[in-house]
Amino acid sequence: MVQWAVLAGLFSGCAVDPSALPDVPGAINLPVTRFCQFIQVPSDSDLDIRKLIVAFSPVTTVVQVYSSDQGHDGSIEDCHTTVDLEEWHPLYDARQPRSEWELPPGVALHLKAHQQLLVITDGTGTLHFEPALDAVNEYIGTIYGLQRSGSSPDAICRVPHALNVAALDGQFTGYHLNADGSTGDQFYHSNDAGTLQAFQPDQGPRFGDGERILWHCDAALSTGCMLLGYYYPSRSTQESTLCVSYGRCEKPCGQGQTCGNNGECVADPTQPAPAPAPNPTPAPDPTPAPNPTPAPDPTPAPDPAPAPACGLEAEPNDHSASASPLCSDGTIHGTIASAADVDWFTWTLSPGDSYQLTLSELPADYTFTVYHLSAAGNLSNLGAPDDLGDLADQSVYSQSINGGTYYVKVYGVAGAFDASNRYTVTLTTF
Repeated sequence: MVQWAVLAGLFSGCAVDPSALPDVPGAINLPVTRFCQFIQVPSDSDLDIRKLIVAFSPVTTVVQVYSSDQGHDGSIEDCHTTVDLEEWHPLYDARQPRSEWELPPGVALHLKAHQQLLVITDGTGTLHFEPALDAVNEYIGTIYGLQRSGSSPDAICRVPHALNVAALDGQFTGYHLNADGSTGDQFYHSNDAGTLQAFQPDQGPRFGDGERILWHCDAALSTGCMLLGYYYPSRSTQESTLCVSYGRCEKPCGQGQTCGNNGECVADPTQPAPAPAPNPTPAPDPTPAPNPTPAPDPTPAPDPAPAPACGLEAEPNDHSASASPLCSDGTIHGTIASAADVDWFTWTLSPGDSYQLTLSELPADYTFTVYHLSAAGNLSNLGAPDDLGDLADQSVYSQSINGGTYYVKVYGVAGAFDASNRYTVTLTTF
């Protein structure tokens, strides 16, 4: 489970009067009255947001907003210590009592009907969402980066695809990382003022598919080092990319290794070289064994039945406990044979693995949901792609922080099925 420590502090101040906020038709005001509060979006339909205002009491120093596809019973048992970032996706972060962000024309922040939000703050106030009034052409995605190295001030984050940066926040200095691992042009520096740096339309930093961000954590800054970026276009209405790095490496290095400036694990020069193993004492020549009595020729065994070729689901796989493992090449085919049929598949990832899961060759309107099996044996819903009902390929992209067992459930939308034609699931790791 990926966890991010919640800032602990005294809950303080008085709530902001919502009447002080703009009176815009269709706007939503969400009052926040607790240190850690779960709130459902109060709408029966999805919302496209063009402007967000955080208005809190004057002594407020942090307002963190997360979204999730999972519901919540309203309790706050884990909220004061950590947030599971594989379940809760950062939506907005403010480090001052009031902040406003208006998105570029034609770009929106998407909220699902009755979506679960989590707000963590040391004050009280109101979240104000204003709807997009014009046509929406692109949606905002988020990148959230964590630095796991205790010795290096550098961290990297690989962008999920070509994108334009709309806004940045966080305590770091940002650079383009060149293909050879050297530091490129600077594009951001935090002044520790707690303000979101929004860029004019199409004037923010641009990154190509597979490029990497180098963010340098400045020890002189007063709060923890993290990266929070907003970008467009996204490949779905709610795309979120979580990056955890170990210095300039995307995966933790092994024992006796350290992360080099080129992003590769190298021998740690501060560690002593292992002592050479002593030469083994030669074993005495064995006493020759007597010639054995020849055994009669055995009766030939029947040829074994050929093993089924990987590539097709193994029914029944209607539950996670009976999930079919993905093939070694990451591809498998399945069939939704009835309106009640669902197919589960499973695979494992190593810590730091980035992955893309794609559902393709759809004969009917199918979609899927991704899950992660926790150490306690619980399944966490990691989200689903956008299904437009057009039988186009559907994909999700994410990163596994601690590794482990993952599942995908494929099912028909509104009872859709096709017992004669197969779909394809493909897992690609990076």
